[in-house]
Amino acid sequence: MTMDNSVSDALATESRQSECRFVLTGIRLPDDHGTTQAGGRMLNEDMKRVVAETMLCFAATTNEDGSPNLSPKSSLRFYDDTHLMFANMASPGTVRNLKRDSRIELNCVDIFGRRGYRFVGRATVHSGDDPLYLDLKKDVAAEHGDAIPVFDAVLVEVLEVKPVISPAYTFIDGVTEEALRTAYLGKYGVKPAG
Repeated sequence: MTMDNSVSDALATESRQSECRFVLTGIRLPDDHGTTQAGGRMLNEDMKRVVAETMLCFAATTNEDGSPNLSPKSSLRFYDDTHLMFANMASPGTVRNLKRDSRIELNCVDIFGRRGYRFVGRATVHSGDDPLYLDLKKDVAAEHGDAIPVFDAVLVEVLEVKPVISPAYTFIDGVTEEALRTAYLGKYGVKPAG
């Protein structure tokens, strides 16, 4: 398949992802993705950029009956080189699950560049007079005003990072992130500012 094919061809190719084993080609990932670096560093600059620029991420936890719980998160941010953090604004099920079972996976994908990361870790819930909670509550109020409540701060120790890469990078000859970005900006009807 070549870059002259339409976006619909690329989407059809992406839908076959479960049938294939991927070899990443056409995209350069940072050499340190998914590994702990000297000094305990887990999150590299590209991961921090993706988290900061992704408007909506998803948090997966496990309900008491073993069923999955998937919750959107618009407040995810990096805390330090080994932790991510988000605000519990309207996720009592997520917090209830984490208090019982601290395992969590966060998924952040740049929908236009068609790549991102899966962050696997363990979470702790902070509230009340905890400085971590009070700082996050203040940050959210500065961004959104006092209309949006913050009931808890959830701190996630990142234990593993896995890249999320569109199959288009593997199956479409010569595809680049810029080409996919242009195609998907058009698909969603988004015009870049500036």
